[in-house]
Amino acid sequence: MIKKHLKEIGEFLGLERGTEIYPSSAAFDSRKIERKGLFFALEGETHDGHTFLKEVAQKGACAAVVSQKYQGPDFGLTLFPVPDVRLTLQALAKWVHQEDPPYVIAITGTVGKTTTKEFIANLLKERYRLAKPIGSANSQVSLPLMLLNQAESVEMLVLEMGMSFPGEISRLIDIAPPDFGILTKVSLVHSQNFDTIDDIAAAKMELFEKTDAGLFNLDTMEFPAVQEGALRKTFYSITDPHADYFLKKNGDQVVIVEKGKESPPLTVPFQATHLLENFLCAVAVARMHELTWDEIQHGASALQPYMHRFQVILREGIQFVDDSYNASVVSMKAALDNLPRGKKTIALLGDMRELGKFSKKCHEEVATHALDIVDHLLCIGNEIQPMIDVFEAAGKPVEKVGSCEEAKKRIAALATQGDVVLIKGSNSLKLWKTLE
Repeated sequence: MIKKHLKEIGEFLGLERGTEIYPSSAAFDSRKIERKGLFFALEGETHDGHTFLKEVAQKGACAAVVSQKYQGPDFGLTLFPVPDVRLTLQALAKWVHQEDPPYVIAITGTVGKTTTKEFIANLLKERYRLAKPIGSANSQVSLPLMLLNQAESVEMLVLEMGMSFPGEISRLIDIAPPDFGILTKVSLVHSQNFDTIDDIAAAKMELFEKTDAGLFNLDTMEFPAVQEGALRKTFYSITDPHADYFLKKNGDQVVIVEKGKESPPLTVPFQATHLLENFLCAVAVARMHELTWDEIQHGASALQPYMHRFQVILREGIQFVDDSYNASVVSMKAALDNLPRGKKTIALLGDMRELGKFSKKCHEEVATHALDIVDHLLCIGNEIQPMIDVFEAAGKPVEKVGSCEEAKKRIAALATQGDVVLIKGSNSLKLWKTLE
């Protein structure tokens, strides 16, 4: 239930309307509206929320925030006409959140935000009463919506903050100012909106505009924006033992070196290096928030990769690695490097989107990295041709498929017992459908 009733929301918006009914929840997707829900009629590139007002009313919604330009019927809903629906959603979320704000941990970076968020939350809940978004609610719309729907009183919120353009993280931290910030990695993601990777790093550093300290992946120190300023920085690394927090393997276990002092051996249910890096970040956050090693070990035992993030699925003797949530050069290479061993390795790789002028080079880089790992490459997407060219030039098996259904048929024809199949590409391709 939203913490404000309709009359209070109306007063906040300068509108004399609404009753003392508390909306059950807020949504901008008509498919997710609940009975007595509050609907935000957002206008997007392909859909206009105002066309769904009748549908949400039929589902029992009580109210909707609409554009002042809307002149249609109310369908029995209490309508709140505003100049900008998106900005109103953000303003309402800020108002509700900042009346009684919990301690906020915020994570950004171009790789590993969601998995790291999940790991951090699962460790910290050993000691703190906390909440976190479901999935990757990190945008200008999904994060404010999560905050507006956060009815439970908690001690701590673990959030992730994403961006596609400069200034977007600044807007998010204005809504929910972090008490503690984390930067995972910086790579070419959403790079079509930036001139250089340094500009991406600078946009990510907006997270720390209202904090005086933060936790950073040591790899980010190469960027001027990270080097600058008086911010107190703590670093973690799985490659450099000089970092404040360093992870080293100890057989099937791991040891965390915390500022030169070793932890007891810890057992974790994965060995992939990129997941261990996410785990190390979570451990550093936990230690910086006073968790004991016993609490960390208890929380670590329940950790699992998040949905479509390097999930290993065994079917008829074939190991499918579902890493289909998203794709960048860094995450593609990490997935390839951490594949389980099999008789042969088949990869269904989708294109990496929103790379702009960097697209050709990035696809070539991933394909070159894959040459010694992948035995048969299946490619899908409009920007994938550079990968095909690299494999063809090397004389290695490669083919392009036009749909998930076609990819599914080709995998079925190619894969046999003992093989490994990697499935990875941009989220919009929905390559996980090949496993359905």
